[in-house]
Parts: sequence; structure tokens; C-alpha cells
Amino acid sequence: MAQPRRKGTKELLSDKGAHQVERSVIFSSIWDVKTQPPQSSKTAIVPKALLKTKRRKISLEVHRVSMERKEASKDDGDNTFVYEECVLRLWIPEVKAKASTKDTSENSDDDEDEDNSVFTPVELLSTGVPLPELTGKWRPKYRIPLRSLTITSTFDSRIFLRIDQESIKQKRQLIFGSVQDANEFVASFNREKTREPKRLDVKLKGSLGGIQLDRGEKLDLLIEIVSGWNLPIADLSSSDPFVICSINGKEVHRTHYVPKSLNPVWTLQTGSLFILSIDAKDLFAGDGLFCRVIDYDVLSSDDLGYFVVPPDVLYKGNGEREVFKLKGPPKSKADVPGHLAVRCRRATQYDKEFMEEFQSAEAKKADTVSPATLVEGGRSNLKSIIEKKVMTDKIGVKRYKIRPGPDPKRKAETEWMTEDHIEMEHMAESQHWIDSGSGKLGKVYVEVLGCDGLPNLDTGGFLGNKTDAFVSIVFEDTVVQTDIVDDCLSPRWLPWMKRAFVFHMIHSSSQVLVGVFDNDMGIQDDHDLIGKVSVDLTNLHKDTIYILKFDIFKSSQMSTRKAKGSITLRIRLEIDDERKLLLACLEPPPDVHVNVKTRKELRVVRWTTMGKYDMESYSMKVMNSYIEELLAYQQVMYHIEDGIISLLMWRSQSQVTFMGRTIALPTHSAVAFISFTFLVENPRFLPSFFFFSLAWFLIAVMAYRRQDPNPWRRCKSYGELFNMLVLGQSVAPPDHIRRNENIEAIAAAADEWQKRIVESEERNKKAYEDSQKAQKEYEEDMLEIGEAKTDMSTKQGGVSVDIFKPIFFPIQKNLAMVCRMLRYCRAVVTWDECYFTFWICTIAVVLGGAFLFVPWLWILKWSARFTVWSIFGPWMKLVDLFYYSRITPLSEDELEEREELQRITRQELTSKAAKENRIKRENLEKLKDIKKFMFGDFISKVPVIHASRHKDVPLPASQAVPYKPKPLPLAELAMKEAGYRRTRLPGQHLEGDMIPRLESVAFTDAPLGQATAKPDLLDKAGPGGGAPSVTESTSTVYAKLGSVIAIAGAVTWFGVPLLSFATETALGATEDGLQWLLGSPDVNASGLA
Repeated sequence: MAQPRRKGTKELLSDKGAHQVERSVIFSSIWDVKTQPPQSSKTAIVPKALLKTKRRKISLEVHRVSMERKEASKDDGDNTFVYEECVLRLWIPEVKAKASTKDTSENSDDDEDEDNSVFTPVELLSTGVPLPELTGKWRPKYRIPLRSLTITSTFDSRIFLRIDQESIKQKRQLIFGSVQDANEFVASFNREKTREPKRLDVKLKGSLGGIQLDRGEKLDLLIEIVSGWNLPIADLSSSDPFVICSINGKEVHRTHYVPKSLNPVWTLQTGSLFILSIDAKDLFAGDGLFCRVIDYDVLSSDDLGYFVVPPDVLYKGNGEREVFKLKGPPKSKADVPGHLAVRCRRATQYDKEFMEEFQSAEAKKADTVSPATLVEGGRSNLKSIIEKKVMTDKIGVKRYKIRPGPDPKRKAETEWMTEDHIEMEHMAESQHWIDSGSGKLGKVYVEVLGCDGLPNLDTGGFLGNKTDAFVSIVFEDTVVQTDIVDDCLSPRWLPWMKRAFVFHMIHSSSQVLVGVFDNDMGIQDDHDLIGKVSVDLTNLHKDTIYILKFDIFKSSQMSTRKAKGSITLRIRLEIDDERKLLLACLEPPPDVHVNVKTRKELRVVRWTTMGKYDMESYSMKVMNSYIEELLAYQQVMYHIEDGIISLLMWRSQSQVTFMGRTIALPTHSAVAFISFTFLVENPRFLPSFFFFSLAWFLIAVMAYRRQDPNPWRRCKSYGELFNMLVLGQSVAPPDHIRRNENIEAIAAAADEWQKRIVESEERNKKAYEDSQKAQKEYEEDMLEIGEAKTDMSTKQGGVSVDIFKPIFFPIQKNLAMVCRMLRYCRAVVTWDECYFTFWICTIAVVLGGAFLFVPWLWILKWSARFTVWSIFGPWMKLVDLFYYSRITPLSEDELEEREELQRITRQELTSKAAKENRIKRENLEKLKDIKKFMFGDFISKVPVIHASRHKDVPLPASQAVPYKPKPLPLAELAMKEAGYRRTRLPGQHLEGDMIPRLESVAFTDAPLGQATAKPDLLDKAGPGGGAPSVTESTSTVYAKLGSVIAIAGAVTWFGVPLLSFATETALGATEDGLQWLLGSPDVNASGLA
């Protein structure tokens, strides 16, 4: 029989991750029942008659829930809302002491149900609200919302329930003590069931908290389980956590487990992301996203805890990182450690497409080669030997077979070509371009024209099997490759081949990294590196075509290197806003990585960027190279010596042309004399002098660089860079450098410098030999005298292995760090990184000028006066009497309190640093995982700033000419701007959170509302040449028309009276003049008119 109703029982629930809830029971009815295990996969094969029944109590309760929202605006007033909730609770006996013999009869009621997989335990939803009449003897096992229950049938005192919970539909039988109790339960159940819609409406309205939902609004939420930290230990020393997410009792997502981690980070591959599609009303009708954290085990899994993401957090989420405290699992009364982070925002169309593509990732993983590295050419050794590559025609002219193939539009003409024809053809304009990269600073046009003098890396060279050359280019976040030219040691890439690339620039200091390889067909065989080169773009000018020839080397880091041939590139820069390019270097260079799909491609990228030798691995050869590099910096002393001598001896430092004559002036000597004499008399200007001297030194280095006879070693001037900053563009003309320009002066300067180095090395060698000779003579003299030996230890012999790695490897790393720092300093001082040097010079000038107005001597004098008079005066005795002597030592409690405050402060600082590092680690791991899915599993870092030991300088055979684009007809120019004959391959730079996307770069230059973006390139004599260069918008036309009308009205209003007055005045003057000429006052001027 039902027990009486209870009112007023309360419980306060605090969920630190969501809301603060106060729950009280306003109605309850309790019945004694017997139950059998629910019908599930475990009990389906067992007859019901054989299943044990157990004594239980059930209570049908109505709870009043007061919930305080986590976030509430000021306009909401009271941020607490109240609603009612009807639940059915199942109670089991408190666990008794173990008996000596186990009772297996049906009266054994203290063992628990075998239905943990069916219901959500009450501890997971909230701590059970106590009922006084059951407290101490019974405890709540499950709390099931009434909306999840349905009475399917009744028979006498038996009632059959269907429970829809956790996406599992199961049935349960309740056996009451009498038919009357069963009927009473059914009546109460149906009565409360009819009140459920109203309760749900009240709860929904309160949960919304002022949020206005559109009718039938549907939500697509992108949810990310970000990470967890300090999770409970479930195994011996760690856990294998994964998360199950459910909403309104239905599982919607399950992550993969992260093995052996208490600080897991879930990524794309481990199921961190999912899209939840739900009606907005259904979202707010429940408690939110229920997340259980579970430790994975093969046989069973342990609950680590749970947390709940409230509906309003999901609805208002904009991708911010939300942190939730982990709450204890079932049967655990103690708090558990651990936090989890979650992100949520509305899913975009791109997010949906990305997740669909990820779900069907098998088709994507079938690709074995990156699209940017798909090339033509390459053949087996046998085919290379058999195939004919050279022929002599009927008139005795030798022709070569074009590889990898002829021009598709001129097959007969270009299948076999003479050497002169090849040389002429390969300089023609490329027919097709690969557009790649992610930057917006400008475009870099690179064409690979050819190589010369490559070594033969294939076997069977005497049979015709030679190097199969191709070129790999890495620029910032993109990697591309040319076609393969088989069996040729001086390959030429012709206009119809894959050789032309357009790169979009991210940073102004980026290098074009080029590697030449010998193609190998074997899957396990790596492509052989022939040589590499790094092309510095910082000192190149726009609107100039550079045809650059470089020697290629296997490394740019080692001390000794030998050229392995040469490569010729054609490069042009297209920069719309040079001020933006100059300002970009104020930001730190980005960390750039590129992904490829195969390990073979990875080695190509690494050798292109870093060279053949791994400078990060331990090697005595590498360490010796670093030591030799540091010793080579003594050559800087030669430059310093030359500069000091030139400065002190008032030698010529600059030249001025006056009236056709060139006059050499000791400019720097004069500046130094004036500056130092002024400083001696005015020492207060010492800070300003320091900054001005820094700027002066950098300007002097720039002037020295610009006087170099080799035009390829010159740098941009400070004035040119200053014009870029002020005017937005450089006023310097495009470069015009002839082939082999100043080659005699270049050779003479190189010989003189080399002679100076040799002489210095010979002097050092002779000094070393003299010191060794003196040391040997000293040892011989000591041997004759005899030396007292104090070492009595036993000497050990034997062969030693490489036991010095623990000692020398850290030394090698420190040497590498020192060398990199010196390389950066060298690049800035010598204006190789001219943009950085310009800003350092400009800031030094600004600080020097500002410090001129600071009275340093006055500040120093009065600071010293204040210090002396404050600290050493006799009034310090008063300080001692009234303050210092009255300070009492702190008690132990006060000392402990101060130490505790200091500990809390240190802990807060440590926690803040740990949080920043955790977020950084999360972002890196997630970005790495997404890039692996999008671009490939193998990752290589790409250097942005030039940090190699050797700088690659173009050979004297290089040349530069101004770029003069050919005028084109309107149709052809419009097609070119629209991307005709270009293929877009996006870079690998991602932006955005949760699911980052590729940075958008305009592939087409075609403008909106205009015939062409560059009317200056339009052929005026061709079709469409007379077309207006700019098509005005409707608003512009209306504005001009209105202006014309307004001007006409003003002219009419003011101009007509003014014109009339002027006409009358002119007629009057004419009449007076005629009267005077005729001498008759009766002459009528108007009659004459």
C-alpha cells in the first residue's frame, strides 16, 4: 500500500561546471514491489520463471527544482528559475554485513540488480534527495524521468514498463503486493503523465533564460572534446580515458581512448569532433550534454567521472574553450580530481563537408602522392638504355629527343630538336603556371629553365643511362616539383613542361629553397640529392626579370663544400603594396611546416630545405664544422681593421660627382671627428650618441655593400626603404644588370681577399709551429731534469667505444645555437635581412633624437642627491626610533601565514603558466592531426629566415632586365587575369578554430565591374582597346549626374544675372567710346548697333 506523501525535503547540488541546483520533494508515493532483472541480451534466453525476484521499493515523486544559471545578464534580474520534475526512483536495501553462508533464496534482497547498462544511476544525475521514512534502511539506486517511462500492459498485480534510456529500449516487470496497490500506481502514473507537457513547457521557458527561439528552429552544433588533465588513476599508474556524450538519454558521440594518459588531448583522429543536429526546443528540454569519462579496459571499463554542459552554453557557444570540473562516478562519495575542456559553436557548411569527408577518409587515403608533386617523366634503367635519344637527320644535323615529351600543340616540330633550337625555346614564356601558397604580401614568379654540369648518379652511363633530373621547390607552406628530364646531365625544361610556379608570399624574409634530384623509380629507393640552393628575395626589386644562375651544393651548412653543377632560374616579384611588405617584418616569422604523403617525399623536402647532412644528429664532423665556422668569424677582424684605418686616416669613403668630375670625400671621418668633439664638450648627449652611432654604423655597412663590384652582393639602400614606408612604393628604378658585369673587378677583389686570408692563415700557422717548437724544447729540458710524479692511480688500457656522446652532444647543441645566433646577427648587420636592418636603424635614429631632449645630467644629479639625502641623513635616527626599532619579529603563525600566501601566489603563477602551455600543446597537437588528414602524415619544418652558414650568391653569368609586359587585346588580358593557363594548388596554412580552413587567397585578378584590372596593359590598337578602362557603378553615375545638375543650377542662378550685368556694362562702354570718336553727342549708339 502506498505510504503517505512527503513535502519539504531539500538538497543543494553544486555543479561547478554548469548550474547550482536546489531540489526539494513536494510529493511522493512509495510502494513495495518485487522485481526481476530487466529483459536484455543477458536474460533473453532464460525463462522468466527461473529468474529471481527481489524485494524493492519504488517512489513516484514530484521535485521542485531551483536552478541558478551560470551566466545571466543584468537585464534578466533574478537569474534563478524554478520548475517541477516528476521521476520514478528505485530503492534497494542498504548493504548488510556479509553472512557466513550465502543466501540464494528469493528473500536475498541486498544484492544489486544486474542492469547497470540500462539506466543512468542516480549518482550521475544528482545525489538522491533523501526521504526520511527510507533513510538508513534503503538507498536510491536509479532515478528515471517520467517522460522516459511507458506502461505497456497490466495483469492483476503485475505492471509492465517500457523504459527508453541511453538509446536502449528495455522492459521491466513490477510485482505489487496487491491489485489495489497496482491500480493506485497506475492512476498516479497516468495523472502525473498528463501534467508532464506543462512541466516541460515551464522548464523550457526557464532554461531559455530570455533566449528567443524561432519557431521550429533546428541547430547544427560543432562540439569538440578538447582535453582533460589531472584525471583519476584507474590502472596501476595511469588511465586510458575516453568520453561518451549523450543528450536527453541518447548517446550521440563516443571518442577513442587515449592510452596511458592522465592529461589526454583528443584530436581529429581520436574522435574529438562531432556535429550534433537537434531541435532547439529539445536541447533546452533536457539538462544539456551529459559526458561520461571512462577508463578503457579490454574486459571491463571503469567510470572516472562525468560532467554536464548546460543547454545555454551549447546554444551560445562561439568556439571559446569552456572548462568543467569532473564529478565523481557512481558509488563514489568523495570528490575526484580532474578537469575537461570543451568547445562548441554553430557548424558551418564547411564544417559539415569536412566531417563528411573525414567519415569517408578511406578514399582520400588511397592517394599515395601529393598533388603538388605529381610529375611526368621517369623510366626504368632498361628502357633508358634501349630507347634512342640522339639522331642525325639527312643533312647531318644532330637532334635530341625531347623528354618527357613534345609540345602537345606542335608534336611533329618539337619531338626532335637541335641544341640551338632547345636553347632558344627554353627561354620562351611558360605556357602553364602552378599557383600555390597562402600569403597576401605579393607574388613570386619562379621558372626553372635548366641545369648544367650535373653528375651522373645512375649506373650504366656508358650505355646511355644517366641522371633523371627533376627540381623540387619549397616556399613557405607549399612544395612543388618539375617534370622529370630523363638521361640528361644538362637538362632543359621547355615552356610546355611543368616548370613555372607562382607563390603567394606570407613573410618578407622568406627564401625560395630549390633542390635538384635524380629520380629513382623504386618504391623503397630515395631520390638522390644532387644539390640545393637558397634564393634570397629581400634585395630583389619588383618589375624586374631576374635570370639567376647558381652553383648547387649538397649542403649550405658544412665548412667545405664542392659545387655539383649549376641551375638557372627566372624570377620576378609582383608586389602591390611595398609598405605592407616592409611592415610585415615587424611581426615574428611564422612557424611553417609542410606535410607530404610518403616518406620518400619527406626526404625530398628535408634535403631541399636542410641539405644532405642532418645537423641535428650527433656527429664529430658536424661539431667540427661548427667549430670551423666560429673560427672563420675572425675574418670579420679584417673588415674592422680596414674600417678603423680608413676612419682614422681620413681615406676616401664616398664619392660625389660635381660638374662632371668625381670627388672622393672622407665623409665618415668628418662625421666621426665632429661627433666626438661635440660629445667631449657635451657628455650629457652620450645616450643619444650611442643610438646615433648604431644607426651610423649600419648606414656605413650599407654604403660599403653598395660599393661592392659584384652587383649581386649589393643591398637596397636606406633611402629606398624609407620611400617604401612613406610613399608606399619604392622610387628606385628596376634593376638592369648585364651578364658578366664587372667580372674583372669581381675576380680581382676575390683574389685579393683570398690572398689576404691565405697570408693570415700562414701567419697563424707559423705562430702555431713556433709555439709547438717552444713547447717541445721545454718538455725536453724538463725530461733531462726529471719531473716529480704525484699520480699513483692504476693506468687502464683497452679499446674505447664512443663513450663521449653524452659529453660532446650537448656541446654540439650549444655550438649550433651560438652559430645560429651569429648567423642572424650577420644577416642583419650586413643588410642581407634589409627590412630588419632598416627598422633597427630607424628606431635607433628616433631614440637618438628623442634622447637629445632628455636632461640626463640633471636626472643623474638629482637622483643621486635624493638618494644621499634620503638614506644617509641624521633623520634616519628618527626612523629608527619611531619605526624600525619597533618592528617586532613575526610569530610562527604569522610566518606560516606569509609562507602560505607566498605559496598560493607561486601556485597561481605556476597554474597560469601551466594553462598557457597546456593550451599551446592542445592547439599544436590538434593542428598537427588535422594537417596530417588534409595533406599527409609526414611533416617537415621549413625555415623562413635565412640561417645557413653559406649564402648562395648568383654567378656573374646572371642578368636582370626591367619587366615590360606585352600589351594584349582585351579578351586575352581578361582571360589571363581570370586565371587562364593557371592551376591553383592551395598552400597548407590553416586559420580558424576547431576545424581550421585554408587561408583564402584570390586566385583570379579579374576585378568586379571593370573590363580589366590593368588597363595600362591593354593593346589600344587591338579589339576592345577603346573600351573604357573603368566601368562606373550605378551610384557613381547618379552622383556625377547629380553634380552636373547642381552645377548647372548654380550657374543658371548666379551666372545669368552676372552675364546680363556684364553685357550692359560692355554696351554702355561701347556707346561712350563711339560718341567720343565721332565727336557728336547726338550719335545714338543703339541706332548704330
